[in-house]
Amino acid sequence: AGYTAADAGRSDAGLLPPGPPDPRLRDVTFFVTSDTHIGRPDIDAAKASMAMIDAMHAVPGSAYPDGLGLTTVAKPSGVMITGDLTDDNRMAQWNVFDAIWGANGQGAIRFPVFEGWGNHDFHSGREDVRAAMHERHLRRDFPINLSEGNGDHYSWDFHDVHLVHLNLYPGMDGRLSTFAPANNDPRKSLAFLADDLTKRVAGSTRPVVIFFHYGFDANGGSAWVESEREEFYKVITGYNVAGIFVGHSHAQGFTQVSSKATGMSGQTFNVYMADDTLTAANKSGFYVVHLGPEEMVVAERKINGTTPWGFVRKTSLNQP
Repeated sequence: AGYTAADAGRSDAGLLPPGPPDPRLRDVTFFVTSDTHIGRPDIDAAKASMAMIDAMHAVPGSAYPDGLGLTTVAKPSGVMITGDLTDDNRMAQWNVFDAIWGANGQGAIRFPVFEGWGNHDFHSGREDVRAAMHERHLRRDFPINLSEGNGDHYSWDFHDVHLVHLNLYPGMDGRLSTFAPANNDPRKSLAFLADDLTKRVAGSTRPVVIFFHYGFDANGGSAWVESEREEFYKVITGYNVAGIFVGHSHAQGFTQVSSKATGMSGQTFNVYMADDTLTAANKSGFYVVHLGPEEMVVAERKINGTTPWGFVRKTSLNQP
C-alpha cells in the first residue's frame, strides 16, 4: 500500500496528460540478485539474505562509479531475483523467504521484490513453492500482467520500461532439456513472452528487460538446448531488448548472444549473470541497474572488498 507510480520510476506522474510515459523523462533504477536457496543445510541462507538486504539498503544515495554520467543511486523501483528461492521446494523454506523478501517491501526488505522460481523450487516435482508464488502474486500492491492459464509468468512496467519474468527459462515444456523434466518444465513461458510482447510492446521502441534462471554459460546453458534458444531469439528479435538477467551459476558474468540461424537479423543481446545471494556474507555482489533516456548502466555493487563497485557496463538504449 502506498506504492505509487512515482516510486516505480514514473517521474512524469501527475505532470503529463494520460498516455504512454515520455521516454525523455525515463529515470528507472532497480537491483538484481539471484539464488537465495533458503533452507540450504550447509550455509545459513537466511543470514546471507539479511546481509545482502543490508547492503542494498545502504546503496541509495551513494555515488556511482566515475565516468557514467550519473551522480547518486536512487531508491530502486524494485529488487529482481532470478530463481532458486528455496533449496528444495519446501513450504517451511518458502515461508522464510516470503518473510524476509516481502513482495511489497515488508519484512526485512524495504523495496518491492519481483521473484521467479528456479530448478531448486521444483525439487521432487512438488508444487509447493509454485502454488505459494501464485498466492503472493495476488497480494502484490504493484500491478502485474499474469500469464493466462497457469499464472506463472508475469510482466510489468517501470515508466516506459517493460519488464518480464519468465521464471526457469524461455521455453515450452522442457522435453528437450538434458535435465530431469520434473525439475525443468518452463511452463510455456516462451508462449507467454511472445504474446506479452505482441500485446504490450510491438510497434514501439520501448526498452524491454527480461529475467529468468538458466543462463547461457556452460552450466546454465546445458539445461536448455540450442533449438530452444533459437526459438527464444526469434521471439525477441526486432524488439529493443535492453538486457537479459539470469542466475543459476552462482557467479557474476556477462556475455552477448545472437541467433545462429540463417536469415535472422543478427541482433545481439546483452546477458548479465547475477551472483548468488546465498554467500553474500563473503563474496557476492548484486546489480544496480539504471535506465535513462538514452543509456542503460549495469554496475555490480560488491558486498565486501577493497572497492564497493565491480563490473560496470554502459550501453545505448537506441536499438535494435
